[in-house]
Amino acid sequence: MIKAVVFDIGDVLVNFGWREFLEKNFDDPDLREELAREVFEHETWGYCDAHDLSLEEEISAFASHAPHLEKEIRYILTHMSEFLTVYPYTHAWIRAMKEKGYKVYFLSNYSRIAYEQTKDNAISFIRDMDGGLFSYREQMAKPDPAFFKLFCERYQYKPEEILFFDDMRDNVHASRMLGMQGIRVNRKMMEQEVKWYKLTSGGKHDMLKVVKFGGSSLADSGQFEKVKAIVEAEEGRRYVIPSAPGKRSADDTKITDMLYTCYEKAQAGEDYMPLLDSIKARYDDIINGLGIDLDLTKEFKEIKDHLSKPDARDYTASRGEYLNGLILAEYLGIPFIDAAEIICFNAEGVYQAGTTKQLTAAALANNKNAVIPGFYGADRSGQIHTFSRGGSDITGAIIAGAVGADIYENWTDVSGVLIADPGIVENAYPIDVITYRELRELSYMGAAVLHEDAIFPVKEAGIPINIRNTNKPEDPGTLIVEMTCRPSPYVMTGVAGKKGFVGVTIEKERMNDIVGYCRAVLGVFAHYGINIEHMPSGIDTMSVFVHQDHFQEFEQKVLTEIKSTVEYDHIELENDVALIAVVGRGMRSVRGTAGRIFSALAHANVNVRMIDQGSSELNIIIGVHNQDFETAIKAIYSIFVDVKKS
Repeated sequence: MIKAVVFDIGDVLVNFGWREFLEKNFDDPDLREELAREVFEHETWGYCDAHDLSLEEEISAFASHAPHLEKEIRYILTHMSEFLTVYPYTHAWIRAMKEKGYKVYFLSNYSRIAYEQTKDNAISFIRDMDGGLFSYREQMAKPDPAFFKLFCERYQYKPEEILFFDDMRDNVHASRMLGMQGIRVNRKMMEQEVKWYKLTSGGKHDMLKVVKFGGSSLADSGQFEKVKAIVEAEEGRRYVIPSAPGKRSADDTKITDMLYTCYEKAQAGEDYMPLLDSIKARYDDIINGLGIDLDLTKEFKEIKDHLSKPDARDYTASRGEYLNGLILAEYLGIPFIDAAEIICFNAEGVYQAGTTKQLTAAALANNKNAVIPGFYGADRSGQIHTFSRGGSDITGAIIAGAVGADIYENWTDVSGVLIADPGIVENAYPIDVITYRELRELSYMGAAVLHEDAIFPVKEAGIPINIRNTNKPEDPGTLIVEMTCRPSPYVMTGVAGKKGFVGVTIEKERMNDIVGYCRAVLGVFAHYGINIEHMPSGIDTMSVFVHQDHFQEFEQKVLTEIKSTVEYDHIELENDVALIAVVGRGMRSVRGTAGRIFSALAHANVNVRMIDQGSSELNIIIGVHNQDFETAIKAIYSIFVDVKKS
C-alpha cells in the first residue's frame, strides 16, 4: 500500500530551463554550445550536487577544466534563480497528493548554491511538504541506491510504500530495483494530472470543456432533459456535440440505421415513405416532450428530395445528427453551427485537418457556446461526407483540439472504461485513469468505448478525454491521457480478449541463424491476405496466431506454400484458441505479475497454451482454449481486483 509520494525537483516540480537561459544571455552560438558542454552537461554539475560547496568552490570546480570561461561560469552560478523556476501546476499537485492522504516528500540532486538562490521562490513549496533530502546535504546523489535507502531509513518507510516521481530513467530504475514504485514523468504528464485533480475538486468549473453526447444519451426527450442538466451544471461546458438518437430499448432501432435503410429502399425503387414518416415521428416526439417550438417539415422535405440521388448516402445518414443538433440547440438556447460549414473533406471524402482547424477556430471565436452536430462535414462543393460509424466521437475530438479545451467529455451509457467485459465479470469496476496506449491494447482485443480515430486530435493537443455516464453524472468516469504518473490501483489496468484463433507453430533447429526465415513465413500469410494477430517466438520456434475463420479458407494452400518456401523440422496447428491481453502500465514496476496470472489460472483449472510479454512490459498475452475464455477472464480479474478489494 502506497503511503508516501516522493518527488524529484528539477524538471518535475521546477523547470530547469538552462537552454533558454543561455539563449537569452549569450549571443554567440558557439559560446552557448561550449557553456552547455562545460557547465550544464559536464560531470562537474553532478559532483557539485553531491558535495556541500560554497559559491567560490563551485566556480573553482568548473573553472578547473574551463579556465577561459570563468567569467561566464560565475555569471551562470550567481543567476540560478533565472533558470530554476516553479511550474504552474506544482503547488496544486502537492496539495492534491496531501488531500488524498499521502505524505509528500522530495528527493533531489540539488546543490547548496542552487538551494540558497531558490529557497524563497522556485522551491518555496518544500515548506508545504512533509520532508525530504537534498543531495548536497547528504553528500550523495541519485541514482546511488544508498541515497534511496537513506530516505527510507530516515522517514521509516518500506520501499514498497513509496511512489517515486523522477524525470531521469536511471533514477527511476534505481528506485524500482530497491522496491519502490518508480514512475518517469515529464511536464506534459504532470499538467494532465493537475487537470484530473481539478476535475475531482472544486476547480473543475473554470475548465473549458467540449462535451459529446452519444445516441443513447439523446434517444428521447427524457434523455435530452438529462443532457441539459449536465451542460448547465458547469459554465465551462460550452461546446456540445450531439449524435443521432440511439435505441430507446433493446429492441429499438437507431435513427442512423433507419436513415440508411431509407436510402437503400429509395435507390432500389421501393416505398420508403412509411419509414421516413416514422423517423419524423421520433423527432416530433422529442420536440413535443421538450415543449419547444420547432417544426422539421422543411428539413424532411429536403431529405426526401435527396433520397433519389445516387451520391446522397452520406448526406442521408448525416441528417440524424443534423436534426438532433437543431433540436438540442433550440432546447439549450445556444447557437447551432452546421458541421458542414467547418468540418472539411476533400472531394474523395478524405478529412482535411488543416482547413478544418482554421475554419473551426474562426467560427467558434465569435460563439461562446454552440451546438455542432457530429459524424459529418462537407467538401468545398458542399457535398456531405461522413466519418465511419461512431464518428461523432471524432467531431468532438476535432472541436476540442480546435478550441484548446482543457477536457473533452464523452458522455455515453457506461461509467467509463471497465476493467473487464461486464458480460463476463458481473459489476466490473471502472478504470479511473488509462493511457492512450493501454486503451489501444484493450480496444484491439475487444474492449470498445471510443472511436479509435477520435484519439489523435486530442492526443496531439495534449487534451485528456473523460468518458462519463449520462444516466449517472455523479460518477467520475474514466480519464484517458497520453501518459500519467498515477499508478493503477490493481497493478493491471484492464483485461480483454477474443476467441477464435488458430496457432501455427514451426520448429526448425538453429532457426535464429537463418537470415530471413521469419519474413519468408510471414510472406506466405501475406500472400493470402491473412492478418497476423500475434507472433511469439523462441530460438528454434516461431508461432503465428491468426483468425481461425479466415485461415480455414486457405489452410491447405498456406501449409503447402510454407513447406515449399522454408525447411522445417516440425509444424503444428492449434485451433480454437482464445487470446487474452492483461494490460497495465504498473506491471513493469511490480514483481511477480506473470506468476500471479499463472497461479490464478491454475487454480481455475485453465490450461495456458501460450504466454508472451511485449518488450514495453505494457501487456501480457495469454492463449487459452476457447471454452476456458470466460473462466480465465474471471480468474485474472479476481486475482488482481477482488483480492485487492478484500
